[in-house]
Amino acid sequence: MRKFFAGTALLAGAVFLTGTSCFAGSAKEAFPPSSKLLTAGSADIPTLEHQAEAGKAEAQYRLAVAYANGDGVIQDSAKAVEFYQKAADQGDVKAQSSLGFVYVSGKGVEQNYRKAAEFFQKAADQGNAEAQYNLGLLYEQGQGVPQSYPKAAEWYQKAADKNYSMAQSSLAVLCVDGKGVPQDYGKAATLLEKAAEQGNAEAQYNLAVLYAHGDGVNKDALKAKALLEKAKAQGNLQAQELLGLLAQEGKEPSQKSTNPEKMSSKEAKKEDVETQFNLALLYQNGDGVSQSYSKAADYYAKAAEKNYAPAQSNLGVLFATGKGVPQDKVKAVELFQKAAKQGNASAQYCLGTAYERGEGVTQNYDKALLYYKKAASQNLAVAEKALETLRKSHPELHH
Repeated sequence: MRKFFAGTALLAGAVFLTGTSCFAGSAKEAFPPSSKLLTAGSADIPTLEHQAEAGKAEAQYRLAVAYANGDGVIQDSAKAVEFYQKAADQGDVKAQSSLGFVYVSGKGVEQNYRKAAEFFQKAADQGNAEAQYNLGLLYEQGQGVPQSYPKAAEWYQKAADKNYSMAQSSLAVLCVDGKGVPQDYGKAATLLEKAAEQGNAEAQYNLAVLYAHGDGVNKDALKAKALLEKAKAQGNLQAQELLGLLAQEGKEPSQKSTNPEKMSSKEAKKEDVETQFNLALLYQNGDGVSQSYSKAADYYAKAAEKNYAPAQSNLGVLFATGKGVPQDKVKAVELFQKAAKQGNASAQYCLGTAYERGEGVTQNYDKALLYYKKAASQNLAVAEKALETLRKSHPELHH
């Protein structure tokens, strides 16, 4: 599986397809409560309070939503949790699913993935598609439940069968990777088609990648470009970058040279650091050119000199591993630090690893904790796991 995006290449080999890394809801927040999408409705607050006091689950749920959003009342996360809990105790599926979000986000309660899984499970067992998707995501990431790709695929499938686009998109990525399910590009394409038709930007991007490479579908540059344009219009950065790469590789209808070395100087100047970074990825992956870590390092270095954080981070990995350049862990750390200061999550994770292991720097668990936390705050799964492991092995660290 190939993903085209800065940073991830460091951790799992540069790949093009990208998987969902956040729970269902607003893309602007990592773990938004689903209640953010709802309001108290036409009923006034005193009426809801009276009905809730009488034990009506729907009123308790709607009152919880009101407190969660500050809709007609002063916003109060603790009050929201109280009423979600009352409704959930009566089997209200929406309240159960919302409590799952609450325990993931830690809003009004202490963050607790195990409890989140319990409430998602209750709602999922009642057939709630959003909860089924989120339970699948917990299994995929191993948060609150034992990590299990087969379980993740099972719950994604249940939600996908209900035409839930985020589940369709996530299941498609597992199909491409062959994780928890047999590798099946054809099934992945079918799932992505369904999600893309619903306007899912990630699915549009991933489906474009399949069309660009002819994986599971007939190779079609026009369809790939059209899908990328749709994803780009929704703010998908990967789509924006890949559109530039497709032009460089000659996969657009204009049929430019497929040799990245033969780009005109005008094109190279136009693309600037993004072009240099993309060319580095091509050489690192051997995608359309002969694989060359040294050429990849050259292009990363050019972009890194212009303070392009993704290139600094990726070049740091090459120095850390000695691929294409002499191994130099001190130099690697210097590059990670430059990228980390710009908020690059992968560089923050790699810097945390360096401090934990004492590679290129003096071993410092407090600094390792600091950088893992920074990367984890951007929902980098590998950083979240590293943070959890470090805390367990060194409980004396300041959290």
